[in-house]
Amino acid sequence: MWSRGTFQSPQPPDVRFDTRSILVVTGGESELDRLKAMTLSEGRHRRGDVIIAGMGVVGREVSTALSNAGFEYTTVDLVENSTTDGVGNATERQVLRVAGITDAGTMVLALPDDTATISATFAIRELNPRIEIIARANERENVSKVYRAGADYVLSIAAVSGRMLASIVLDEEILSPDTQLKLV
Repeated sequence: MWSRGTFQSPQPPDVRFDTRSILVVTGGESELDRLKAMTLSEGRHRRGDVIIAGMGVVGREVSTALSNAGFEYTTVDLVENSTTDGVGNATERQVLRVAGITDAGTMVLALPDDTATISATFAIRELNPRIEIIARANERENVSKVYRAGADYVLSIAAVSGRMLASIVLDEEILSPDTQLKLV
């Protein structure tokens, strides 16, 4: 389970999940599909537009996954290129408004700078208190800061990749870099 930026495994039988917990499970495709159908809440289904801020490597991976799943989204980046819908700084309220933040259901912050992520999170939460904010943190020590700024989910790139590498050394079947991972 991922909880508030930390991967915890194994879990005791009496563990309690909250709305910000991310359950990580392994199994065959049919078993995982059945589990997904049982665990997805109605509130988790499409709740409005998705905006992705930051179209570097992480943002492009997010957009590819969303495209493959049939989701439409709006992208914002500092640099105009073929993957951006809007150009501007995601920490600026006017840029966020033009991207559609007031009506969006989900904001993905894939920014390369944690300070910008924290600042953008504050601005987004102020403009749309109901939006789901999913953020990338580069430095593990900034995960709690991004949560305090108002993010709903924060994943530390270093923590995720470090745990994956350790699982290989420890011969654990928790995560592996060549596995397609689905979070339910």
